[in-house]
Amino acid sequence: MSSSYPITSDTPKRYVKVALAGNPNSGKSSLFNVLTGLNQKVANFPGVTVEKKIGHCKFYNSNTGEPTSFEIIDLPGTYSLYPKSPDERIPFEVLCDPLNESHPDIVVLLVDGTNLKRSLFLASQIIDLKIPCVLALNMMDMVKKQLITIKLDELERRLGVRVIPINARDEDGIEELKQVLLSSISVPINDIFETSNLAPKLLNGLKDILHLKSNYTALQIAHHIESIDDFHFTKEQNEKATSFVAMDSVDLENLKSHETLERYKVIQDVLLHSVTKGESKKKQSNSQHIDRFLMHPVWGFVIFLFILFIIFQAIFTLAEFPMNFIDETFASISDVVRVALPAGVMNDLFVDGILAGVGGIVIFIPQIAFLFMFIAILEDTGYMARVSFLMDKLMRKFGLNGRSVIPLISGSACAVPAILATRTIGSWKERLITIFVLPLMSCSARLPVYTLLIALVVPQKLVFGFIGLQGMVMMSLYLIGFLAALASAALFKILSSKRKSVFHHGDSGLPNATLEKYFIFHHGESQNFSF
Repeated sequence: MSSSYPITSDTPKRYVKVALAGNPNSGKSSLFNVLTGLNQKVANFPGVTVEKKIGHCKFYNSNTGEPTSFEIIDLPGTYSLYPKSPDERIPFEVLCDPLNESHPDIVVLLVDGTNLKRSLFLASQIIDLKIPCVLALNMMDMVKKQLITIKLDELERRLGVRVIPINARDEDGIEELKQVLLSSISVPINDIFETSNLAPKLLNGLKDILHLKSNYTALQIAHHIESIDDFHFTKEQNEKATSFVAMDSVDLENLKSHETLERYKVIQDVLLHSVTKGESKKKQSNSQHIDRFLMHPVWGFVIFLFILFIIFQAIFTLAEFPMNFIDETFASISDVVRVALPAGVMNDLFVDGILAGVGGIVIFIPQIAFLFMFIAILEDTGYMARVSFLMDKLMRKFGLNGRSVIPLISGSACAVPAILATRTIGSWKERLITIFVLPLMSCSARLPVYTLLIALVVPQKLVFGFIGLQGMVMMSLYLIGFLAALASAALFKILSSKRKSVFHHGDSGLPNATLEKYFIFHHGESQNFSF
């Protein structure tokens, strides 16, 4: 099987490494689960706290019956190889560093068949890296429903890679994809975006210094030369490459903008000849009908607050039963231990120390579980993406962005996973401000205090015949924390304008949200979410 980079002699090849790459919500996790089954493990990429999934499996050749072992790596979703967040940096490093331990022999480019214009940008970049690729055209059931016709042969010819139509959720086309992975996949020959004429001296010099096979890999490393120490080249190579780029007079930022525009011109031409859409202008999809209300500048916020209200009402009522059970269970165990052990230090240690401490922590689990369950439901239905889009304009007034909503809501359960969730925020400044204000959100540790105060002060009665007054007060306390967080974020925004060196450190890639806004707002795709 061909590989874009040779495997060193001291690491014998026991299996084929396959990386799954694609945009967020393109179906990578579904495909990963289908390919690997239960034979998978979760870990962190070296040096960062970004989770990676690795699965091991065997595929059998349909003609010979011979098995081949595969290692499947599910890379974090990204819109391009110009990273804006720690998550998006991982695909860039794995794919552009030929010595990275996760560098693949084959890349499966997972693209959304209903949104090819956006999906093909990342796919075209990876094709230009000259790694053997297979393009998996996902969500073909939605393609048919939307009366979209994709000429697979023409798409293959223009992209220069094999195209396999699949539906990862229903496992359609998976067997054909497996057989393609078992075949000999060659390195893409043609460039989607021609880079050799842009800066030939710079690219050829980096290729010689770092022993690279692709002009575009050299261009990517030139763009991120300040991070070359994170790659697995020798110290001498890093120093030579850094000095070489510093001496070159090429305007890399201008090249980046030029590349984005040129790639979209090529993609537009590819789609013009390979994709046709049926005449269904009069009939809007269910998702578009729903978006008319969920994305409305007024009703969208009302619906969002109503959904939060329902969630907190459910958490306050549903979590009460398992919490009472846990409390009674630990109380019974404490009574048994108190009687069984003689009075003294050991009795106090077990009853008032260990059991009371563990019980005080475990009792929060139902509320955290219910909150994360509701958040997972909102994410799987696509509503969290809509909320991020809806809240972006409002959040930016306070120095945040739409993606800050998810960590802030997660902070209602626990601030620790909420802080981890901020890694998806592209701007270092906005990510840092979000982390600073998260402790102001009312987490589950405060719920016992809230519950006690509400039970003492607020009468247990219904408002309007069906709304619990205590639940309304609980939601009000959470809203106060949210408003305090926004006020603090606004203060940090003012301070950051005076201390830019603190808040602007570490931003990489295109200016914040520029590329993503190009993807989302151009070509009328602002509401193309899966619901």
